Amino acid sequence: MIRLRRSYSIGAVLFHKAVILGALLQLTAFLLMMTGSAQADFVGHGAPVRDVEISPDGRYAVTAGFDDIAILWSLEDRSQLARLYGHQAGVNAVSFLPPLTGKTHPRVISASDDGTARIWDGDTGTVLHVLQGHEKKVVAIASSPDGQQVATASWDRTVRLWDATSGQVLKTFTGHTNSVNDVVFNASGDALISAGYDGDIRV
Repeated sequence: MIRLRRSYSIGAVLFHKAVILGALLQLTAFLLMMTGSAQADFVGHGAPVRDVEISPDGRYAVTAGFDDIAILWSLEDRSQLARLYGHQAGVNAVSFLPPLTGKTHPRVISASDDGTARIWDGDTGTVLHVLQGHEKKVVAIASSPDGQQVATASWDRTVRLWDATSGQVLKTFTGHTNSVNDVVFNASGDALISAGYDGDIRV
């Protein structure tokens, strides 16, 4: 067993190949290699870190903070690549989309207490699309395996499916009788699974 103790609570953890990335409920996200010792501290948020995600190729990480921003990091040189400003409340969840044609860094998706999700250009740090329509906070996001669609889960009891290229809503899924806490695509990308405070898992 590998154990690393910190003086602050850890709010999220992610495993990617031989790397574990943990989000501290402090002001940092830390990278832990499987040697059992911390290899780097990624300092940049001004409030607790809520979520962390590693890109499929293992080269980038993105963190979500209660300071209303997301930060895109390089895991290769441990630097900040972009600070993503625009949300009006804490950022709850982050994920990745493939880079745009001719771009180097992946796109980032973020979900916030402000009721929106946003798609960002990882190269410039600018907003490509604001996904608006939820009536309460957006607490979870997922990207389809092919990177063509984005799903959002909200405390307004709905899940929404969006076109990742245009930012347009494709479908709104209803049925949960309480807040929706999470959403994921299945492996083939042709179904969504959601989980809510109502005790239901819906497909």
